[in-house]
Parts: sequence; C-alpha cells; structure tokens
Amino acid sequence: MNCAYYTSHCKKNMMWLIVAHLKSNDNVAYHRTMDGTNDQLEFFVPPSMEEKFLSFLHAYVDAGYMLSFKKER
Repeated sequence: MNCAYYTSHCKKNMMWLIVAHLKSNDNVAYHRTMDGTNDQLEFFVPPSMEEKFLSFLHAYVDAGYMLSFKKER
C-alpha cells in the first residue's frame, strides 16, 4: 500500500490549525513541514483516507486557511 503525496501552500498563522485538525481526526494524513519559510506543508495520505482528506483540504481553501494544494507523483 502506497500513500498519496500532497503538497500545500498555507497561511502561516493557520498551519498549526490545519495540522491539529488532521491529527484530531484519526490521523487522516501524516504531515511534515516542507518549507516553513514559504508556508508549505506536505502530506502522506493512506488510500483509505484520501477522500476524507480531500474534503478537509477543500474546506481549508474555502475558509482561506490554505491557498493551494496539489497531488504530487
């Protein structure tokens, strides 16, 4: 089983909230700060959680917490 890999560009003051929310939801994704100076996070998402994870990302974008995200190869 391979995890999906996503990167995102977030508002710096909202990064903690995004990470805390994902952790409090049964570890939907594993995160790592990709580049703190450019407000980038990366996520490793199990296949069984990808749909739920994407619904959270879209909600973060709609709320203005996250500026963009994309699935990487």
